[in-house]
Amino acid sequence: MRENNKNTKENKDMKFIMKLKNHPYAQCSVRVLLDGSIVFTSYKTDVIYIDKDGWLYVSGLYSYTTKRQIGYFLKEYVPCLSFQDIKSLYCSNRVLNIHTAEVKIA
Repeated sequence: MRENNKNTKENKDMKFIMKLKNHPYAQCSVRVLLDGSIVFTSYKTDVIYIDKDGWLYVSGLYSYTTKRQIGYFLKEYVPCLSFQDIKSLYCSNRVLNIHTAEVKIA
């Protein structure tokens, strides 16, 4: 997420913004960019970024509410991962390819 932060902030690159289907009132959203990248935002903070090649970046774990929202996001977009997987990636400064399960240092 750190290296791609510029693209996530430019509105011209966005395809659409959605709420989570099973939690429409939660203070979070998902942006799908024109290149197919996905950005999960809790409140106003970009928390998870999945680039067009499937590399998942985590910018932080933040509050208890954001941790719950990360779980909601994973159930809809990456059901094979849990919050504990995300926590492990963040704490070890690693990224994961959701297509190949390859892990590397961020």
